[in-house]
Amino acid sequence: GFCIWAYTASSIFNILKADAGTGDVTHGIRVGTGSTAPGPTDYNLASPIAHGTGSGQMEHGTVSIDSTIIDGSQTYFRIVRTFTNSSGATITVREIALIIYTQISTSSKASIMLARDVLASAQDVLNGQTLTVRYIISVTT
Repeated sequence: GFCIWAYTASSIFNILKADAGTGDVTHGIRVGTGSTAPGPTDYNLASPIAHGTGSGQMEHGTVSIDSTIIDGSQTYFRIVRTFTNSSGATITVREIALIIYTQISTSSKASIMLARDVLASAQDVLNGQTLTVRYIISVTT
């Protein structure tokens, strides 16, 4: 998975982590309803969608991280999460983000947004439908 660790004399800390579990909204891929253009000081979605089955909520699935693929000069991996709408009404997703969880010590934790995108075309997710979001991290050598 996508994870960087730091070691001290007495502890191992999870520095960068993207593989959030079901319902965990502290990191991983998130979705929202906001349409404000991304800016350099953004630290969260404009209007994040909460986890749940209530009005305006979506069930956040477990984040999966594919194995790294090397294809010629291209090296990449995918970070994937599903969002299920069981709210009873259509939810329009307009923004997505990739958020990394970081823990530097036992008492110091934070979430860092690495990417925020406002969709060119908003995506309506009807009640009972599932939206799948994929971020592809790649490098060309």
